Amino acid sequence: MTKIHLTGTKFGDMLHNIWVANLIEIDNKFDSDTGFFHESGKDYPWYGGYLGIGTWVNSGRFHRGAFSRSSDHFVSLALRCINNLERNNKYVDFVDKYFYYFRNNHDPKLGPPNATFKAEKYPADAPGHWGFVVNNPQSQGCEINEIPLPEETDGHGSVMIGRWLAWRTLGRPTDEWLTSPREDIYGKSRWDTTSDAAEFVCWLMDYTGMDLVWCEGESTGWGALNNKTF
Repeated sequence: MTKIHLTGTKFGDMLHNIWVANLIEIDNKFDSDTGFFHESGKDYPWYGGYLGIGTWVNSGRFHRGAFSRSSDHFVSLALRCINNLERNNKYVDFVDKYFYYFRNNHDPKLGPPNATFKAEKYPADAPGHWGFVVNNPQSQGCEINEIPLPEETDGHGSVMIGRWLAWRTLGRPTDEWLTSPREDIYGKSRWDTTSDAAEFVCWLMDYTGMDLVWCEGESTGWGALNNKTF
């Protein structure tokens, strides 16, 4: 684990302790065996979410969702600062599996089960993408964007960066690690998903006519859903 020490009386010590505590917490909620990253820590108190008024409940929350946008902070911090290369591998394969949820068919050989997804509305030439919640792509049911369901493009970009960091920490491999088909990821190699993920950004700009891809998800207050202004 990366170690730092900040000097400056008690305040330096406090910041040093915060750094260590944060890394330990991140380590605990980022599963090494599966690559799954919980949005909240284990046994966290629950304050009622968006509708709460601050009343503490000892309900031991451990969020079952892996939010794609979290790849740009706690996932990337773990990949860079905690020496666990097996987890770096698992993270890539975990997110890659769900990349193929969004497609214009329900063929189980081509992606995760998506029986409730309106596949007929997904453009035939559109690559997959990472949704608002990686492992629960339809967790946000309202359609806010130009294609079905919230792609939340900042999350898609965050996962792309997270995968790049994982590749770097693993020594920038160019051999079978990158190019071999993965049976449990629908025959796709890690390079295939890298290419498909980049292509989604290009495809979305062409499809929408945008010259800049912006986020239309939760971090903008679902702006596209509410007033179509940005």
